Amino acid sequence: MGMHGAKLDGRYRLESVLGAGGMGQVWRAFDERVGRPVAVKLLTGADPVSANVERFAAEARAAGNLSSPHIVTIHDFGRTGPDQGRAPFLVMELIEGQSLEEVISQGAPPPVRDALDWTLQVCTGLATAHRAGLVHRDIKPANAMLLSGGAVKILDFGIAKHLYEDLALTGTGHAIGTAAYMAPEQARGDRNIGPAADLYAVGCLLYTLLTGQPPFTGAPLAVLHQHLTRQPEAPSSLRPSIPATVDEVVLHLLAKEAADRPADAAHVIDAIETLLAAPAQRHHPTSPSAVAPEFSSTPTMTAWRSQPATPHPPTVPDAAPAPAPAPEAAVPARREPAPIDASPEPTAAPAEPQAAGSAAMGRSVLAGSALVGLQLVAFASWSVTWAIPVTIGAALLLALGLKFDELTAEDAGGAGGFSVSMGVTVISCLLLLTISSMPWWGVLILSWVMCPLLWGVQKPLVRRLSKTFTRHPAEVQMAVSVGMVDATLTTGLLVGTQLPVLTAVLLGVLTWMATSAVLTVLLPFRQPVGSRTVRRAAPGASGRTGR
Repeated sequence: MGMHGAKLDGRYRLESVLGAGGMGQVWRAFDERVGRPVAVKLLTGADPVSANVERFAAEARAAGNLSSPHIVTIHDFGRTGPDQGRAPFLVMELIEGQSLEEVISQGAPPPVRDALDWTLQVCTGLATAHRAGLVHRDIKPANAMLLSGGAVKILDFGIAKHLYEDLALTGTGHAIGTAAYMAPEQARGDRNIGPAADLYAVGCLLYTLLTGQPPFTGAPLAVLHQHLTRQPEAPSSLRPSIPATVDEVVLHLLAKEAADRPADAAHVIDAIETLLAAPAQRHHPTSPSAVAPEFSSTPTMTAWRSQPATPHPPTVPDAAPAPAPAPEAAVPARREPAPIDASPEPTAAPAEPQAAGSAAMGRSVLAGSALVGLQLVAFASWSVTWAIPVTIGAALLLALGLKFDELTAEDAGGAGGFSVSMGVTVISCLLLLTISSMPWWGVLILSWVMCPLLWGVQKPLVRRLSKTFTRHPAEVQMAVSVGMVDATLTTGLLVGTQLPVLTAVLLGVLTWMATSAVLTVLLPFRQPVGSRTVRRAAPGASGRTGR
């Protein structure tokens, strides 16, 4: 409590601690120059000498220029004196309400309409920020405040991005974001995080409001792995009264690839407004007749309440306040969204095949086995008489391997390609044992490295080809697996010509890439799951950024 009564920048008198955490402290303070209560966040978790703090200051200033009733206003930025360690601090409006995390923790999930309305308001704030080039990176229930009038405001804009970069560079061990609400690209550690990551987090937020739990649960590392590899269950599987149209919006937001999510926050706003304007929601056929219990959304009059302990570190502590005067700016009353005139009814996307089609498998097997035969005739001087039965055998083995590796839309990030990778590794190692001088233990070590390497390289190649040629990822996986088999044969034939091994391997890799691309082009055109817009946009919808 050594800071109690201290005055920052000659004007902000610290009165009481509202909350504390790993990132610093939140204080109730009084701006003596303007004469109003404010909230001050002391960011003691940041390195005061890091260049990232300066970038953080620039983003905080940019966030302070945002004008939206759904974003907590940043009034000022500065540093404490030398006696307080030159820690950066933010001065924000002091608001009264409760976080959506507190709302969720009070019992049954809120009504579907309330969940949609609150999410719409979050998207309205994000639309304003994204237009200004700002990405939040840590959208979650604890960072959205529900005020007494029904308005929702986003906290901590201008804090997450550069503060977390600073922490990551200084090796303090903090997670970049919150695992339960982290987009796959954040879980991978990508540096270029765009607005699509915020929209994924909005999907997690809406999922949590509808069901009472995020789409993936467990230990933080397990949750990150699920964000990368597992398709979420529809919210209605946990709460049957949720309409199918709401499921579609949520699952569209939770697409694994950023390009498969809604184009921007305005599209999400438009979709939710249409749901709210519908006179009656159609429920799933299996839904029970009883509706979900109503949820009392009367907020308690608190400001910056502390979050309950969670296994994931928050961006900045959200603290529990004592009753405080209302902020200077009046909070707009909650409004019911108006129906969108002349907009078409939501239409379900055509049924998407859940597994790779038989036509795709047939094309991949035929093309791959034909290439095997051609290589044997052209480069190994085999007669056609011998090449034909080997080609037929290759076709049968390829079909068997692809069948084992067959992926569905639900596990497209899973074990696809493993069986073929294992088969290629086993055959390659057997050939090395019989025709090379490599000792058995060297071949064994090579097998341990070769199989995971072949399997791991397939994943980014499948993603790239699927996006480039707009093909179903599960079917592209088949093309890549077949291309790997043909490239392995090419490498073996090149090594047999006394070509240096490294050169032969490099040419084999290039052959793999080229063959995979050609086989992908031969696949039937089909959009990947999640890439379709949930409904037709209303005229002019692409320019909507607010309510």
